[in-house]
Amino acid sequence: MESFIPPSDLEGAIRQAGRDVECWRRARGKKADGKWAECAVDKDSLALMMRNREATTRSLDSPNVGIRLAAASLLADCWTGNERFTAQLLRLAFHDSESLVRGAAIHALWLVKHHVTDATGFLHKFFDELFPLPPKEVRAELLRGLREGRRLRLGAMEARWRDLAGTHAAAMAESRTAAESYLSHRDPKLRRAALLALKYHWTPDEAFAGYCERLVFEDQNVDVLSLALSCLAGCYSHSDDQRVGRLAAQIVLDDSAPKRLRATAYCALFTIRGMPTKAFLTAHRSSSSRFPENIDWAFVDSFVHRGS
Repeated sequence: MESFIPPSDLEGAIRQAGRDVECWRRARGKKADGKWAECAVDKDSLALMMRNREATTRSLDSPNVGIRLAAASLLADCWTGNERFTAQLLRLAFHDSESLVRGAAIHALWLVKHHVTDATGFLHKFFDELFPLPPKEVRAELLRGLREGRRLRLGAMEARWRDLAGTHAAAMAESRTAAESYLSHRDPKLRRAALLALKYHWTPDEAFAGYCERLVFEDQNVDVLSLALSCLAGCYSHSDDQRVGRLAAQIVLDDSAPKRLRATAYCALFTIRGMPTKAFLTAHRSSSSRFPENIDWAFVDSFVHRGS
């Protein structure tokens, strides 16, 4: 959590922030993917920031206004809701010299406000004025929709692992230990069923990532490998973990590995780094249809050569 020392004038801060956010929104227009910032920074620099979170972090401290603007905008549109940027966003939102940069930073800060210690309630009032919530009944309907969607997804995955498990489903559902024991079963279908049962029926615990990683290194079945890799990426979602990211990238780069496994590893990189949904879906379509022709190799390489 980041501590926050608020400005003394709440009303003045809200008035300035309203102008800043409106200024940024007008400049951004309808392009909510960060690419509009090409007008502020060259395409190569922007592409690097869009694929490499560390490059975005460094750019937030640039003396160049255009680079700061592009980086702050990417935090609002691309690297959304990431806790590690909170301190920098607080500084940019309230103290940057440029209105456009402040506007982008304020929008991005709203997405990570729950990572700020706000003892005075300043931020709560600040954002209530800037980004008022929809009516209570609308929020309730949205929440019901989200809960129903989650229920349906969990139901589909429950049906999937039970179908794979067949007559062994009852044993997997009886205890977590029993489900874990099937990770070493000679039948690959049951190993896949066990992974899904542990993820969707029992809820992953601290040991789950270790099980997934062991299977990635030791299993010989491409279906099990792909599922274990996807589950491992889920355990490290949005972490940009250097070790696990490098592991997945090395699989993508391994010409001897099955294409389907390499495609899964490519999508896993987007999960690990925490890329936006649009980027993940684009990667999934690219890797599913024509691997390796449509792959962003510079993105893959950024996991192997950190800081580039």
